[in-house]
Parts: sequence; C-alpha cells; structure tokens
Amino acid sequence: MRLGPEQTQQILRRAAELDREHALPSPGQTAGAEAPRLDVEDLRKIAVEAGLSEEAVRRALVELHSGALEGRPPAPCTARHVFEEPVHVVEQRLDAALRANSLAPVVRAPHATQWLPAPGIGAGISRVLNLGGKGAFLGTSVESSVFAVPGQRTTAELRGHVTGMHTPIATVAGLLLAFPAGIALLVLLAIGLSEGAPFAHGVGMAVVAALWAILTLLISRGVAHGRTRKLQRALERMLLQLGH
Repeated sequence: MRLGPEQTQQILRRAAELDREHALPSPGQTAGAEAPRLDVEDLRKIAVEAGLSEEAVRRALVELHSGALEGRPPAPCTARHVFEEPVHVVEQRLDAALRANSLAPVVRAPHATQWLPAPGIGAGISRVLNLGGKGAFLGTSVESSVFAVPGQRTTAELRGHVTGMHTPIATVAGLLLAFPAGIALLVLLAIGLSEGAPFAHGVGMAVVAALWAILTLLISRGVAHGRTRKLQRALERMLLQLGH
C-alpha cells in the first residue's frame, strides 16, 4: 500500500502523539535514557519524503528557535519583508547590512543567526553617538532568518530584543531625581524640627521618597519602551532598504 502526502503526515503526527502518551522507548533505548536526537538535515529529508515542503520545514525551525513553538512570548521587535531575489542573494545583503550597523554574528545555525553589538572602541562610539542610526542597536540582540517561500521568493525576518538596559536606565534616572528629592527632604526635615511636628513631616518625607521611587520607575520604563520602538523602526528600515 502506498500512502499520499496527507496520509503520511497524519500517521507521523498520530504516531508522535501515541509515543508521548505511552512513553514508548525507541528500539535499543533503556528506560530513563536520554532520547536520541535528530540532525536538522535528516529531519528536513524525512519531512520532504513525507510530502512537506522544504520552505515549510525551514519556517517551522525558525519558529522553534524563536520560541514560538514552545509557548514563549514573541520577540518585542519583529520585522519581516518578502523579496523577489533568491535566498543566497538576500542572505548576503542582510549580512552586509547588519555588519554595517555595527553588529557581529555570534551564533550561526542553519535556520537563524544571532547578532550582538560588535566589539571595539570605534563600533561602541558609533552606537553611543548614534552615527548613521546605529544607536538603535545599543544594548540589543538580533536574530535573523532568511528562507524561501512559494512563488520563488524569499522572506527575511529580524527579531530584536533590548537587553540589559533596565537597571542602568533606572540608576541614571534615580541619580538625576535624587538631587531635587534630597532638597525636598532636607526642607521638610528643617520645617519639622523647627515647628516640633516630627510625625506630620515624617509622613511628608515618606511621600517624597515614594514619589522619587515611582518617578524613577516610570522614567526607566518609558525610556526602555522608547528604545524598543526605536529598535523596531530600525529593523523595519533595514529590510526596506534591502529591497531597493
């Protein structure tokens, strides 16, 4: 009996469900042993033989790497664009564009590449001074994926994260607000000592301290949100420029 692509997919999907339900070990695998791992290329070959397209398999691998298949929240910044050029041409252009924005690849996989800010004094200065819009990538990480789609076209996707900046932003905001808050506390303390009402002015000092903490939090969150929007625009602009 020969099976069509849809029947093959149904059987493989159901077999995987049954395997999970009954926890059946693979042949030669002892109970409690680590399950064997499958190479990405082998997975691609099996999927193609089962009637799935290579484009769909590669797209699923991208979603697995980004955490979408595991229920993790999506990247806060995501940009996607479809090109008429083949995959290798788009990959070369995107690689050059990311490097031009002072990013360097740190992990290359068959389905995605992770980029971090490039090391070096020159690259750091260009990001701090926002030369050529590179400031959007200060303290960020970017994942790039390029895959073929039906119609002999290519899709490029960028996923960005603003990492490790909440604490520095909160520290700077707290220091900037510490001077006026300190003056207000000293004034309240002086008034309380002179008028002999320490409790009332103690409450006032607590209110000033609470306002200082709240404003610091609001400012740090606002700046972080603004940096996320800035990174989103930078990723979208980069892909649009690749198409021209």
